[in-house]
Amino acid sequence: MKKYDFVHRIKLDARSKIPLRDQLRREISQAILTQKLPPMQVLPSVAFMVDRLSIPEADVVAAMDDLVVKKMLKKSQDVYHVTYKEFIYDISEDYRGILEAITLNGFTPVQKNHPAEIIPKSKVKSIHPSFQDVESLYLLRVDYYADDTLFAITHHYFPTWLSNDIDGHLKAHGKLTELFAAHIDHLTQHYTTHAILYPDWVSEAFAITPGQAGTLIENEYRHEGTLYLYYQAYVTNQYTLMKTHSMPTHPNKSA
Repeated sequence: MKKYDFVHRIKLDARSKIPLRDQLRREISQAILTQKLPPMQVLPSVAFMVDRLSIPEADVVAAMDDLVVKKMLKKSQDVYHVTYKEFIYDISEDYRGILEAITLNGFTPVQKNHPAEIIPKSKVKSIHPSFQDVESLYLLRVDYYADDTLFAITHHYFPTWLSNDIDGHLKAHGKLTELFAAHIDHLTQHYTTHAILYPDWVSEAFAITPGQAGTLIENEYRHEGTLYLYYQAYVTNQYTLMKTHSMPTHPNKSA
């Protein structure tokens, strides 16, 4: 393999609506994620890439600096090298959630809660067929970051009759446990994980090329056959997981 072989395979499209800096950033990012650029690998100089790719120096620098911000590259005296670290924790039954996974693998986790949304009856069935008789649903979205890089997007869907003020409930209690415990002594769960092609909005959120595959976690919480809570988690392949992503417990324990 000749030196900087990955650069010779990069193909950029000057006619694309995607800026050249973003195309290059994604190409380098994918080379890192697929181990074509292993940890500590020194990247070619900016001048080399400008000459090889025939793009402005400002675009090369911007792409590399974006990856420095994402902690995939490190810059020292105008030299860039790979600092990407994959998830190495062997996730097992003792692992209870996304934040724990991020922490156990040495990253600093940040959780961003979005305001609750209401899904009207006309769209309820499209979320899950078991919700077809529900008048409306709450949608709670939570974004999880590992060292400032978006790692997972989670959605919680549940009937609005459970609470008149879900944002107020979360502000007071911080989680859904009390909300479900007030109505149901116990919820059984059905947990599945799938490899999927990300929807476009997920790809955009993760800043990756559309059409890539990733992980979808689904968890259904039921009582006597009735679906009370439907959980989804889109997990980026920006980090490598050695086993399964998440083992959420039922709301009476840690929802």
